Amino acid sequence: IRGKTEVLSRLPATRAVFANKEGQFVAHGELFRQIALAKTLRRVATEGAAHMYTGDWAQAFVDAVRGEGGKITAEDLARYNVVWSKPLRTTYRNREICTIAAPMIGGRLLLESLNLLELADLARLGHYSESAEACYWLIQCTRMPYMLESRNWLQMQLLLPGVSLNPTKRVSKENARQVWKRMQQ
Repeated sequence: IRGKTEVLSRLPATRAVFANKEGQFVAHGELFRQIALAKTLRRVATEGAAHMYTGDWAQAFVDAVRGEGGKITAEDLARYNVVWSKPLRTTYRNREICTIAAPMIGGRLLLESLNLLELADLARLGHYSESAEACYWLIQCTRMPYMLESRNWLQMQLLLPGVSLNPTKRVSKENARQVWKRMQQ
């Protein structure tokens, strides 16, 4: 909050969420409640998603966006079809990590990077700020999933035989092992 006060104070509605009764931004250790959000979530729980797409909240959203120069309409929200997908999962250092699947790709790329970083075991090389080798592998492990995403299927099959480009399989530990093996050649 402290680093974003300029942005958070631009609109009165946003400032009201993040500032206390005295108008000061919430400080470390201070109780932070989002009462309006709680009310909205209660209405979604009782009225369903329609509250967000055709109800009062939808109209308030359209008014706020259009008030800032946006082009969304109530009809846009009413016509929206939610895309449900099974979450993607992996583990990193014995913790389960979940993210949204298609149509978003950023979460999948994060999971792929974490799988590669786990295999790289950078701690054995020292901290990346002090070890050129650790820094190199950190960059490579976070960059590789983006490279896989940006190249076409045929190129990647030629460059990385045995590596799956299937979005769901790409987050598997086995696929990460195949990619890691190729990265070290």
